[in-house]
Amino acid sequence: MELKSYQENNAIVIEIIGHLDTMTAPEYEKEMTEMMKGDSKIFIADCTQLDYISSSGLRVLLMTLKNIKNKGGKFILFGMQESVFEVFKICRFDNLFSIVPDKHEALKRLAG
Repeated sequence: MELKSYQENNAIVIEIIGHLDTMTAPEYEKEMTEMMKGDSKIFIADCTQLDYISSSGLRVLLMTLKNIKNKGGKFILFGMQESVFEVFKICRFDNLFSIVPDKHEALKRLAG
């Protein structure tokens, strides 16, 4: 798993690349905790290259969502592959997260 991040408009876009599972969740959690220490409250997760997620991955994403909401921020996911989205639907996480098809739609949601 690899995380890359960049600023776009008033949001931090995080690219999640590879597997988010038991082995990689601690690394994700550590890197996201560092990113959330700043002043930014708006985060967009690019899931186009996230090709696998386990329950441990779901747990750290849920922690991210809760921490960002506690700061008064927003966390939007986009570009989810069908296999990853199926896991979200099975666990009913699609009801907890704001999930949109692409970055354009994510930025549009933030503006509106």
